[in-house]
Amino acid sequence: MVVEALVPSAFADGEFDLTLVSYFLFAYQDRLGYEFHRDSIFEIMRVTRGEARIYPTVTFEAQSSEYVPMLRSDLALQHFAFTEVKTDFEFLVNSNSFLRVTRD
Repeated sequence: MVVEALVPSAFADGEFDLTLVSYFLFAYQDRLGYEFHRDSIFEIMRVTRGEARIYPTVTFEAQSSEYVPMLRSDLALQHFAFTEVKTDFEFLVNSNSFLRVTRD
């Protein structure tokens, strides 16, 4: 199954100071395509006033997601800053970082 559509959430613009995404994006890279990830970033940041944190930045196969560098270089996302932040927490092998997304 490949999901390529994202339904806009019912939350208002800028409703949250901090938005946390855990074990959804990147982890399911084999089922959710790049466009889904990009559109999700847009929707997450629409409802986020401050920053979003996406954990982990690896797939369930413990491989770095190929989408992280693609998001960083996507011109449509150029008004966002993407910073990979190391953590002490590691549930899966190599899952010791999250992606911080803020407005530039």
